[in-house]
Amino acid sequence: QKTAYEIPKRDWSSDVCSSDLIGVRVTPGSTTVAYLPSTGRYYERVTATLTYAQAQTAATGRTFAGRTGYLMNVTSVAENDVVVNALGGGSATQGWIGGSDAAVDGAWRWGAGPESGIQFWSGAAAGSAVSSRYNNWASGEPNGGTSENCAVYAAGNRWNDLNCASTQTVYFVEYGGQSTDVPAAVNASGTATLIVRSEEHTSELQSR
Repeated sequence: QKTAYEIPKRDWSSDVCSSDLIGVRVTPGSTTVAYLPSTGRYYERVTATLTYAQAQTAATGRTFAGRTGYLMNVTSVAENDVVVNALGGGSATQGWIGGSDAAVDGAWRWGAGPESGIQFWSGAAAGSAVSSRYNNWASGEPNGGTSENCAVYAAGNRWNDLNCASTQTVYFVEYGGQSTDVPAAVNASGTATLIVRSEEHTSELQSR
């Protein structure tokens, strides 16, 4: 069972420059999550061999610290840095994220969570970002047309489009930002690791 920790209410700038802070990796027991101060959300990398639809269902069935999960919506460089630096990224194995153009080919949208339905990309590899929204496609991607309609982190920590019925061994879950969330903390203590661009800083993590 996952344990929720409260991020310490302290001035992290005394340890690192705020512009260098990527996130906080929290390791309660056997579960590792990452916390991003700029969004107030938590992120988790889950190992399970699932199709995209199965990963969607599994993500929404997970909770952390009173927040219901959903496949991760990577909407900024900061969130991308959390995946790559705090959760291990897709350099070793591909993992599902929330993007899909299954409803309308070429109209890439986030599938759940606060950004559900928001289109971030239009077209194939030669397409363009919608309203300058963040994207991180690998070179030549997306390129699968109607046969590849779901997004994954791939080798090199960039996005690829794959067949939604294929199975991946990892999926990324995001927690927070939903009106149904009831944020909570559990009495415990542990260790938090600040993830910055040049090095890591470790601090004791206290909860209420």
